[in-house]
Amino acid sequence: MTERIDVERFERCLVHHCAPTLAGFKPACLFNYSCRFSGRDDDGMQSSASCDDNRQCLGRLVHDLQGRLESFGVRVTVLIVRETGALIYVYRPERLAASIREDGPRGFLEDHGYDTSSVSACLKRLSLRIAFCDENRSSSEGKLTFPHEIGLFLGYPFDDVIGFIENEGRNFICCGCWKVYTDEDNARASFCRFHTCTTIYDTLYDKGLRIEDITCREDGSTSPYHAAIASAG
Repeated sequence: MTERIDVERFERCLVHHCAPTLAGFKPACLFNYSCRFSGRDDDGMQSSASCDDNRQCLGRLVHDLQGRLESFGVRVTVLIVRETGALIYVYRPERLAASIREDGPRGFLEDHGYDTSSVSACLKRLSLRIAFCDENRSSSEGKLTFPHEIGLFLGYPFDDVIGFIENEGRNFICCGCWKVYTDEDNARASFCRFHTCTTIYDTLYDKGLRIEDITCREDGSTSPYHAAIASAG
């Protein structure tokens, strides 16, 4: 039997992996939701019907979350659906737009075919780039890879993204949410803040608060938990 999408598990994954964006500390977060969306089930039987149900359920879930979080300035989209998982991208459009239009990121992204004047166009191209990497993963010994510029869509410092590319992921100073090549102190403070944020948000969700109850608005108003998280690190 193919496992069906569990709404509570999906929302719990979103809170756990995307808390810094819900709290307004990070322009975007990304997570993989594991579930079968195509192919055969664990018994080797064709599971097209249940996989179709999962894809439709995923679409409804994302649409529902869009409606619940829109007033907070947060959007949810699916970057790609794979056989056994979907990449879910949670972002704040205004902050993401400002981030990718800074001089360094803008030039780099435009050199790689992105139209930084449009967030939606950028995300569409990013999705295509991820799909291309998936299709050509045989050249990387079967391992799933991402286009290197994805860090710029997750709010990583531009110099660290470039450092990762130039060093092929090696020679980093420290490693947390990303591999750090410059400004170690600031990076470690960010890692601490994100960890605190995730711990608090996981606890709040477990206590029965809804995602919208713990999401900060884009207009500057914050949740009651924002100050405690901001002071971390």
